[in-house]
Amino acid sequence: MEKFINFNLIEQTHVDSLVKRYPPLWDEIFILGKKDGFITEFRARLSNQFTQKEIRSRDIKIREITWASSNKENLTVWFEEKDHKWIPVAHFIWDKNAVF
Repeated sequence: MEKFINFNLIEQTHVDSLVKRYPPLWDEIFILGKKDGFITEFRARLSNQFTQKEIRSRDIKIREITWASSNKENLTVWFEEKDHKWIPVAHFIWDKNAVF
């Protein structure tokens, strides 16, 4: 298993293979706009990907996965489920010491 993930792999590799090869720090599935899927400061990039009307419809299934991308940074990628596949829609590289 690899220790750090490189963002270039995200669009080229199936998400389940990524998770197996690079164990994530966390992996969560939620419905955007519902209880566990509110758009917080951390998830602000998702509001650029979907309209307020789409978010209010509460039928967008999101998988949020965070990996270590270096000794100092983490990479969070948000995937949307479409046709039973996880498609990356947004990402965020952030300092491991950041507080949200």
